[in-house]
Amino acid sequence: MFGGTAPAEAPAAKVAEYDYKFKLVLIGERDVGKTFLLRRYIAGDAAERPTTTLGTDYQSKTIVLKNGARLRAQIWDTAGQERYKALTTGFFRKAEGALLVFDLTRRDTFLKCSAWLEALERYADADCQIFLVGNKLDLVQADPSLREISTDEAQKFAVDKDVEYVETSAETSHNVNSSFEDLMAYVYTAQVEANDDSTGDTKASYDGQGSKGGFFSLSRTQTKAGSISLTGGADAGGPTQTCGGCAG
Repeated sequence: MFGGTAPAEAPAAKVAEYDYKFKLVLIGERDVGKTFLLRRYIAGDAAERPTTTLGTDYQSKTIVLKNGARLRAQIWDTAGQERYKALTTGFFRKAEGALLVFDLTRRDTFLKCSAWLEALERYADADCQIFLVGNKLDLVQADPSLREISTDEAQKFAVDKDVEYVETSAETSHNVNSSFEDLMAYVYTAQVEANDDSTGDTKASYDGQGSKGGFFSLSRTQTKAGSISLTGGADAGGPTQTCGGCAG
């Protein structure tokens, strides 16, 4: 037998956990429920009610679309207090998607949305996809007199600003999953499909009927060969991949 040691085997190539990575930001005024929305999306029923965010917080999650594309969202939760605005705007840079959250029971938080949109326009990605989110729907459903912004008023504002609108409840998980995952589907179309001539034209529309009585559902269909569909999914809350455009 020949002496010596056998050559070491080359380490196995690391398999990528995702195909595309996007930066999303949660923005809006103080105490509108941004952090609770994020924790509800990541942890589901195990989410704990948070305290006020100081500076920024960061979470990530991967979903799989029906066409097999694996999307990793890096989600930044930004503080809403005025003294943190300078720090917050730095995290807008290169953001490809944003959830702009206001409190349905506090008109002042809605009136500040225009300023937040202006900041996004200055600092975020040129093709940043934006969802306007009216949070704390559970409170106004329990007591309609608490509502200070009507659905019609918020929808009109969203149309004027060319953004999408959804009403959510971090408390009950209503429309939480679909808000994040429909936004990711929009970002995927804007960042990937729009730059790929082989994917064909895409179109997006809202049918007004969420899959569990939600405020909306996304319907985006490719029009050429190899078509895929992305439709707003169930919002049971929890860490499972529940995007209507997700596999499984």
